Amino acid sequence: METQLDNAGPILKKHGLKGTFFVITGNLNSWRKRPDDWGRLAAEGNEIASHTVNHPCMLKSIEIHSQTYTAEMMLREIRDSSESIIARLGVRRGLTFAYPCGDMTFGGEADLARNQARYMDYVAQYYFAARGYNAWAPIVAEDINPLTVPVLGWTFGRDFPSLLA
Repeated sequence: METQLDNAGPILKKHGLKGTFFVITGNLNSWRKRPDDWGRLAAEGNEIASHTVNHPCMLKSIEIHSQTYTAEMMLREIRDSSESIIARLGVRRGLTFAYPCGDMTFGGEADLARNQARYMDYVAQYYFAARGYNAWAPIVAEDINPLTVPVLGWTFGRDFPSLLA
C-alpha cells in the first residue's frame, strides 16, 4: 500500500528500524506506480517481500477467489511475484513470502489437501521462508517450519515499546 511508503517507511527510518513489506506486485496503485520508492525502501535495508501478484484468497468476500485457481494459476502467482521483485530491485538474496489471507491452499473442496502440498512446494521453489497465520503463541525456535513462520499477532492498538519488546 502507498501508506507503507508514505508513513511506515519514514517512521521506521526515523527510529533506526528495518521492516518487511509484503507487496502485491499486480497492484497498480503502489508497486507499479512507484518503483523508485520501493527501490529506495529496499536500499535503506528494508525487505521487500512477496504477497503474490493478485492476492488470491479463499475467503468468498475477497476477490480474487483462490477457490477457482488451478495449480498452474497458483504457480504463476508465486513465480511471477518473485521474478518481479528480483527484476525491479535487483536483489540477489532470498525472498520471503506471506500467504494471502493466511490461506495455505487453493482450489475446490476435494483438492484442498493435495493443493496445500503443492502450494508449499511452489513457495519453497521461489522463497526461503514464508509467514503463516493464526499461530500467535510463542513456539520453540527449533520447531519453526521456514515455510510457516508464525506471525507475532495483531499490532493494532499496541504502542511502540510493546511492539519492540
